[in-house]
Amino acid sequence: MEPMQDRTETNIGEYIAVLRRRWMVIAGTMILVVAIVAALDFSKTPIYEASSQLLLQPKQSESIFSPAQASVDPTRAVQNELKIINSLAVRTAVAKAYGEKISISAVSGGDDDVIILSATDSSPKDAARKVNVYAETYQSERFNAIVDDLTQSKLVLQQQIDDFQKEIDSINKPLAVLDEKLAATPTTDPTYADLSAERERLDQQIQVRRADMESQLSDYQQRLQVLQLSERLTTTGGVQILNPA
Repeated sequence: MEPMQDRTETNIGEYIAVLRRRWMVIAGTMILVVAIVAALDFSKTPIYEASSQLLLQPKQSESIFSPAQASVDPTRAVQNELKIINSLAVRTAVAKAYGEKISISAVSGGDDDVIILSATDSSPKDAARKVNVYAETYQSERFNAIVDDLTQSKLVLQQQIDDFQKEIDSINKPLAVLDEKLAATPTTDPTYADLSAERERLDQQIQVRRADMESQLSDYQQRLQVLQLSERLTTTGGVQILNPA
Protein backbone atom coordinates (compact mmCIF):
# COMPACT_ATOMS: atom_id res chain seq x y z
CA MET A 1 0.00 0.00 0.00
CA GLU A 2 1.28 3.47 -0.96
CA PRO A 3 2.00 5.65 2.08
CA MET A 4 -0.46 8.55 2.76
CA GLN A 5 2.34 11.15 2.74
CA ASP A 6 3.47 10.10 -0.74
CA ARG A 7 -0.07 10.43 -2.14
CA THR A 8 -0.45 13.93 -0.61
CA GLU A 9 2.83 15.09 -2.05
CA THR A 10 1.80 13.69 -5.44
CA ASN A 11 -1.56 15.60 -5.37
CA ILE A 12 0.13 18.87 -4.43
CA GLY A 13 2.60 18.40 -7.22
CA GLU A 14 -0.21 17.83 -9.70
CA TYR A 15 -1.97 21.01 -8.54
CA ILE A 16 1.21 23.02 -8.98
CA ALA A 17 1.70 21.56 -12.43
CA VAL A 18 -1.86 22.54 -13.41
CA LEU A 19 -1.33 26.08 -12.11
CA ARG A 20 1.88 26.37 -14.13
CA ARG A 21 0.13 25.26 -17.29
CA ARG A 22 -3.03 27.38 -16.80
CA TRP A 23 -1.65 30.46 -15.05
CA MET A 24 -2.48 32.74 -17.96
CA VAL A 25 -6.10 31.60 -17.98
CA ILE A 26 -6.41 32.04 -14.22
CA ALA A 27 -4.76 35.46 -14.26
CA GLY A 28 -6.90 36.57 -17.18
CA THR A 29 -10.07 35.48 -15.41
CA MET A 30 -9.13 37.43 -12.27
CA ILE A 31 -8.32 40.53 -14.31
CA LEU A 32 -11.64 40.22 -16.15
CA VAL A 33 -13.61 39.96 -12.88
CA VAL A 34 -11.84 42.99 -11.42
CA ALA A 35 -12.49 44.95 -14.62
CA ILE A 36 -16.20 44.07 -14.59
CA VAL A 37 -16.59 45.12 -10.94
CA ALA A 38 -14.76 48.38 -11.61
CA ALA A 39 -16.90 49.08 -14.67
CA LEU A 40 -20.10 48.51 -12.70
CA ASP A 41 -18.92 50.89 -9.97
CA PHE A 42 -18.05 53.59 -12.48
CA SER A 43 -21.34 53.15 -14.35
CA LYS A 44 -23.45 53.77 -11.22
CA THR A 45 -25.11 57.21 -11.17
CA PRO A 46 -24.31 59.06 -7.92
CA ILE A 47 -27.33 60.01 -5.80
CA TYR A 48 -27.31 63.26 -3.80
CA GLU A 49 -29.56 64.15 -0.88
CA ALA A 50 -30.63 67.62 0.24
CA SER A 51 -32.63 68.55 3.33
CA SER A 52 -34.30 71.53 4.97
CA GLN A 53 -35.57 72.14 8.51
CA LEU A 54 -38.99 73.67 9.23
CA LEU A 55 -40.00 75.15 12.59
CA LEU A 56 -43.73 74.95 13.34
CA GLN A 57 -45.60 77.71 15.16
CA PRO A 58 -49.08 77.27 16.71
CA LYS A 59 -52.20 78.90 15.29
CA GLN A 60 -53.13 82.06 17.16
CA SER A 61 -56.83 81.23 16.99
CA GLU A 62 -56.26 78.10 19.11
CA SER A 63 -55.12 80.17 22.09
CA ILE A 64 -57.80 82.81 21.45
CA PHE A 65 -60.77 80.44 21.68
CA SER A 66 -59.29 77.91 24.11
CA PRO A 67 -56.81 79.68 26.42
CA ALA A 68 -56.78 76.71 28.81
CA GLN A 69 -55.78 74.40 25.95
CA ALA A 70 -53.27 76.75 24.34
CA SER A 71 -50.43 74.36 25.17
CA VAL A 72 -50.58 71.80 22.36
CA ASP A 73 -48.72 68.49 22.50
CA PRO A 74 -45.68 69.09 20.20
CA THR A 75 -45.58 65.46 19.07
CA ARG A 76 -49.22 65.51 18.06
CA ALA A 77 -48.82 68.87 16.32
CA VAL A 78 -45.86 67.58 14.30
CA GLN A 79 -47.72 64.40 13.31
CA ASN A 80 -50.68 66.48 12.13
CA GLU A 81 -48.40 68.69 10.05
CA LEU A 82 -46.68 65.65 8.52
CA LYS A 83 -50.09 64.52 7.27
CA ILE A 84 -50.71 67.97 5.78
CA ILE A 85 -47.28 68.00 4.13
CA ASN A 86 -48.07 64.70 2.42
CA SER A 87 -51.66 65.67 1.59
CA LEU A 88 -52.93 65.72 -1.98
CA ALA A 89 -53.53 69.48 -1.83
CA VAL A 90 -49.92 70.26 -0.93
CA ARG A 91 -48.46 67.72 -3.38
CA THR A 92 -50.60 69.17 -6.16
CA ALA A 93 -49.48 72.72 -5.35
CA VAL A 94 -45.84 71.57 -5.26
CA ALA A 95 -46.15 69.84 -8.64
CA LYS A 96 -47.54 73.05 -10.11
CA ALA A 97 -44.73 75.15 -8.62
CA TYR A 98 -41.96 72.71 -9.57
CA GLY A 99 -43.30 71.77 -12.98
CA GLU A 100 -43.77 68.08 -12.25
CA LYS A 101 -44.54 65.69 -9.42
CA ILE A 102 -41.71 65.20 -6.94
CA SER A 103 -41.19 62.93 -3.96
CA ILE A 104 -39.78 64.02 -0.63
CA SER A 105 -39.30 62.51 2.80
CA ALA A 106 -40.80 64.34 5.79
CA VAL A 107 -39.89 63.26 9.32
CA SER A 108 -39.98 64.71 12.81
CA GLY A 109 -36.82 66.46 13.90
CA GLY A 110 -37.00 65.11 17.45
CA ASP A 111 -38.69 66.38 20.60
CA ASP A 112 -39.16 69.95 19.35
CA ASP A 113 -41.55 71.40 16.73
CA VAL A 114 -39.19 70.74 13.84
CA ILE A 115 -39.84 68.84 10.62
CA ILE A 116 -37.04 67.74 8.29
CA LEU A 117 -37.72 67.58 4.55
CA SER A 118 -35.35 65.54 2.38
CA ALA A 119 -35.12 64.83 -1.36
CA THR A 120 -32.72 62.88 -3.56
CA ASP A 121 -31.56 63.37 -7.14
CA SER A 122 -28.63 62.61 -9.41
CA SER A 123 -27.97 66.36 -9.42
CA PRO A 124 -27.20 68.11 -6.12
CA LYS A 125 -28.78 71.33 -7.43
CA ASP A 126 -32.00 69.54 -8.39
CA ALA A 127 -32.14 67.78 -5.02
CA ALA A 128 -31.82 71.14 -3.26
CA ARG A 129 -34.41 72.75 -5.56
CA LYS A 130 -36.90 69.97 -4.85
CA VAL A 131 -36.61 70.48 -1.10
CA ASN A 132 -36.73 74.28 -1.29
CA VAL A 133 -39.74 74.36 -3.62
CA TYR A 134 -41.59 71.87 -1.42
CA ALA A 135 -40.79 73.82 1.76
CA GLU A 136 -41.76 77.19 0.25
CA THR A 137 -44.97 75.82 -1.26
CA TYR A 138 -45.98 74.16 2.01
CA GLN A 139 -45.25 77.43 3.83
CA SER A 140 -47.44 79.32 1.33
CA GLU A 141 -50.28 76.80 1.61
CA ARG A 142 -50.15 76.94 5.40
CA PHE A 143 -50.10 80.75 5.27
CA ASN A 144 -53.29 80.76 3.19
CA ALA A 145 -54.91 78.31 5.61
CA ILE A 146 -53.99 80.46 8.61
CA VAL A 147 -55.29 83.63 6.95
CA ASP A 148 -58.59 81.84 6.24
CA ASP A 149 -58.66 80.59 9.83
CA LEU A 150 -58.05 84.09 11.19
CA THR A 151 -60.75 85.53 8.93
CA GLN A 152 -63.31 82.98 10.09
CA SER A 153 -62.28 83.46 13.71
CA LYS A 154 -62.74 87.22 13.41
CA LEU A 155 -66.23 86.73 12.01
CA VAL A 156 -67.14 84.47 14.93
CA LEU A 157 -65.75 86.93 17.47
CA GLN A 158 -67.47 89.90 15.84
CA GLN A 159 -70.79 88.04 15.93
CA GLN A 160 -70.30 87.35 19.63
CA ILE A 161 -69.44 91.01 20.24
CA ASP A 162 -72.57 92.14 18.39
CA ASP A 163 -74.72 89.71 20.40
CA PHE A 164 -73.30 90.93 23.72
CA GLN A 165 -73.81 94.56 22.70
CA LYS A 166 -77.44 93.87 21.77
CA GLU A 167 -77.97 92.20 25.15
CA ILE A 168 -76.43 95.18 26.96
CA ASP A 169 -78.58 97.60 24.96
CA SER A 170 -81.65 95.54 25.86
CA ILE A 171 -80.72 95.64 29.55
CA ASN A 172 -80.16 99.40 29.44
CA LYS A 173 -83.33 100.18 27.47
CA PRO A 174 -85.58 100.75 30.53
CA LEU A 175 -82.94 103.11 31.93
CA ALA A 176 -82.81 104.97 28.62
CA VAL A 177 -86.59 105.43 28.75
CA LEU A 178 -86.38 106.87 32.28
CA ASP A 179 -83.48 109.11 31.24
CA GLU A 180 -85.65 110.57 28.47
CA LYS A 181 -88.45 111.23 30.95
CA LEU A 182 -86.04 112.85 33.39
CA ALA A 183 -84.59 115.02 30.64
CA ALA A 184 -88.09 116.21 29.73
CA THR A 185 -89.14 116.82 33.36
CA PRO A 186 -88.13 120.02 35.14
CA THR A 187 -86.22 119.46 38.35
CA THR A 188 -88.88 121.49 40.15
CA ASP A 189 -91.61 119.09 39.05
CA PRO A 190 -92.89 116.89 41.95
CA THR A 191 -92.54 113.77 39.74
CA TYR A 192 -88.85 114.38 39.12
CA ALA A 193 -87.79 112.96 42.48
CA ASP A 194 -89.95 109.87 41.94
CA LEU A 195 -88.44 109.31 38.49
CA SER A 196 -84.93 109.68 39.90
CA ALA A 197 -85.65 107.18 42.67
CA GLU A 198 -87.16 104.72 40.18
CA ARG A 199 -84.11 105.02 37.95
CA GLU A 200 -81.77 104.35 40.85
CA ARG A 201 -83.72 101.24 41.89
CA LEU A 202 -83.75 99.92 38.32
CA ASP A 203 -80.05 100.60 37.92
CA GLN A 204 -79.34 98.59 41.07
CA GLN A 205 -81.46 95.70 39.79
CA ILE A 206 -79.71 95.36 36.43
CA GLN A 207 -76.22 96.27 37.61
CA VAL A 208 -74.95 92.69 38.15
CA ARG A 209 -76.34 91.33 34.90
CA ARG A 210 -75.09 94.31 32.93
CA ALA A 211 -71.62 94.08 34.48
CA ASP A 212 -71.41 90.41 33.50
CA MET A 213 -72.38 91.18 29.90
CA GLU A 214 -69.93 94.09 29.74
CA SER A 215 -67.13 91.90 31.10
CA GLN A 216 -67.75 89.26 28.43
CA LEU A 217 -68.01 91.95 25.77
CA SER A 218 -64.65 93.40 26.83
CA ASP A 219 -63.07 89.94 26.79
CA TYR A 220 -64.22 89.23 23.23
CA GLN A 221 -63.16 92.69 22.08
CA GLN A 222 -59.65 92.01 23.40
CA ARG A 223 -59.58 88.64 21.64
CA LEU A 224 -60.58 90.32 18.40
CA GLN A 225 -57.80 92.87 18.80
CA VAL A 226 -55.27 90.06 19.31
CA LEU A 227 -56.50 88.29 16.18
CA GLN A 228 -56.33 91.49 14.16
CA LEU A 229 -52.77 92.05 15.35
CA SER A 230 -51.86 88.44 14.57
CA GLU A 231 -53.28 88.83 11.07
CA ARG A 232 -51.08 91.87 10.45
CA LEU A 233 -48.00 90.10 11.82
CA THR A 234 -48.57 86.79 10.04
CA THR A 235 -45.98 86.55 7.29
CA THR A 236 -44.63 82.99 7.46
CA GLY A 237 -47.81 80.95 7.69
CA GLY A 238 -46.80 79.50 11.03
CA VAL A 239 -43.80 77.79 9.43
CA GLN A 240 -40.28 79.14 9.57
CA ILE A 241 -37.73 77.66 7.16
CA LEU A 242 -34.69 77.38 9.41
CA ASN A 243 -32.15 75.88 7.02
CA PRO A 244 -32.93 75.98 3.29
CA ALA A 245 -31.15 73.32 1.25
